[in-house]
Amino acid sequence: MKLKHISIIFLILLLSGCNVEYKIDLDKNLNIEENIKLIPTTTEDEEKFKEFNLFIPINKEVDDFETLEKKQKDIKYYNQKKSNTTIQFNYQFNKDDYINSSFVNKAYEFISVTQLKDELVLSTSKEFLLYEIYENLEEVKITINSKYKLIKSNADEEEKHSYTWIINKENAYEKNIYLKLDTTTEDLTIREKIENGDYLNIFTISIVLFIIGYFLYKIIQRKGNKRDQI
Repeated sequence: MKLKHISIIFLILLLSGCNVEYKIDLDKNLNIEENIKLIPTTTEDEEKFKEFNLFIPINKEVDDFETLEKKQKDIKYYNQKKSNTTIQFNYQFNKDDYINSSFVNKAYEFISVTQLKDELVLSTSKEFLLYEIYENLEEVKITINSKYKLIKSNADEEEKHSYTWIINKENAYEKNIYLKLDTTTEDLTIREKIENGDYLNIFTISIVLFIIGYFLYKIIQRKGNKRDQI
């Protein structure tokens, strides 16, 4: 009898032991690009990765086996890239749709992306669930990249614009994600501002204002000279 309904993540991880690198990039329009990389830990696992040939729907509600074997017209799927040593998936969500992501909903019972005035909060429930589903999973690294100014996070590692959580069997039962950002402005370096054209815009506006001011000055000066001649 053919299996009709099965956990997508479980199907992927049946390959055998692997590490997972999960990354999301939050852009200035609050779109969230999700990137998942599965990395085998042994040569035997690499061989099993080569046999992987399923299509993964982006929505948590879709996990009928037939949708995995062959792409369906009305279903959106992750972009997929496979090499001898990794399988990668990615898709760009808008802020409101991200909470329905297939991957993140298999990892956490609850996820929230909430915008309150000028603040964006991304948070999850307390426990990371994948180790309950798949005991051979080794390390999971979750990274969130955003150029918005940091207000608060519980990340294990923080670098400029990058926040990382390291999850393993020992800490999974209490490894929630929490990140609060100020969305009023991006926390950019001078170089990044130049690359984004921010300084160019300021320079252009300054030149225009200078030219306008110069002509106004000349007009006023000319009128003053005419009065003196009278």
